Amino acid sequence: MQEVDEAHYDTDYTQSTGLVFPRVCKRRKLMKYAWKCDLTVTRRGLWYIVRDRDTGKRITVIPRNVRKNRRCRKIIKRLIARY
Repeated sequence: MQEVDEAHYDTDYTQSTGLVFPRVCKRRKLMKYAWKCDLTVTRRGLWYIVRDRDTGKRITVIPRNVRKNRRCRKIIKRLIARY
């Protein structure tokens, strides 16, 4: 367990992927990881849409300004599930 912003987060799942919350809550790091997972990243306005190359199914959406909050944690979980 790690304490960040007076809240506790379980970071055990990050050991194998290298994604450590909240350190990777930056757009470029999340996009790099998506490309590493062989996913397509396209820009749509203020958002970056991450899709599966084979099925075209939307995996997640990365905002232009990523904050260290619950949304960032959800994005990390969805990207880890695709690894």
